[in-house]
Amino acid sequence: MKNIYFSISVTLLFYITSFSQCNQLPNTIGSTGCITFIYKGIETTLTTVKGADGNIWLQQNLGSSNVATTSTDANSFGDLFQWGRWDDAHQERTSTTSTPPNPNNPLGVTAGNPNFFTSPNWWSGFQLTDKWEATTPANATDTNGCDPCKAIGNDWKLPSQEEWAALVTAENINSPNSAFDSNLKLSVAGNRDASGTFNFTGVRGYYWSNTTSSTGAKYLYYSSAITNSSAGGPRGQGMSVRCLRLASTLGVNPNVKSKFSIYPNPTNGIFFIETKGIIKDVKVFDIVGKQILESDSKEIDLSKFENGIYFAKISIDENTPIIQKIIKQ
Repeated sequence: MKNIYFSISVTLLFYITSFSQCNQLPNTIGSTGCITFIYKGIETTLTTVKGADGNIWLQQNLGSSNVATTSTDANSFGDLFQWGRWDDAHQERTSTTSTPPNPNNPLGVTAGNPNFFTSPNWWSGFQLTDKWEATTPANATDTNGCDPCKAIGNDWKLPSQEEWAALVTAENINSPNSAFDSNLKLSVAGNRDASGTFNFTGVRGYYWSNTTSSTGAKYLYYSSAITNSSAGGPRGQGMSVRCLRLASTLGVNPNVKSKFSIYPNPTNGIFFIETKGIIKDVKVFDIVGKQILESDSKEIDLSKFENGIYFAKISIDENTPIIQKIIKQ
């Protein structure tokens, strides 16, 4: 009798565990789904959303207990990661501080370390070739940290600085209020500086990208005064992480994809939009999300602007706007 009871119990436990898991990806912009994965050693389910850029994002910060109900919802703030590090408890707001390991790079913490590293600055070599995209801690090296988003699955990643810029443009993010009003429900979780001190909690948003900079790494920053998707700072800062799953084509609505092209791209100044639809509006934004021009023409002239990366937000007919990266060289 005991053996029969034990068999039923195991079967029931397996059924309940399987039933609780979720892998529902949203299909249309603004729709939501969910994803189950292991975080902090526990099975965790977070909400996903399809952004106006056409990509699928977590609608929650890693470590948060719920989607933000307001921009200052403390339960939505979640954890604060140092650049290049992963889920080893250092990101928790209650983690203690310590000096960095030796070597002072991801190779020094492949076994995990629950401390938030302070003076001297964590991974302070600031090499532009460093990466934050290893699939597991065991794969981390002296030049490549483990991407904490890989815990969700190999098709998930930290956003690049360019991907944040495209999202800011697509969602019209220019303040804490508009960040919360976006499909991603971004909140103002503040940051933890390289000394371990918490700053601007409930006031400003700081979100890491996987892109390096001459001062450490780049991140999305917004306050009531400014929004900058190309801010840069030391890797020892603790900031929010929001994970991304790329669509096959950035922001292109499948209803107009086959009828749409931009050329030449890269361009020396002028680019053309080829479409069978009617162009209602074209807005061009720089890399930090500032709109630099607006037109309803199929010929766009960037000659007077500096070389670099831009984003064109193109409205064709009644379809969802297309976000297209433009390189001027």
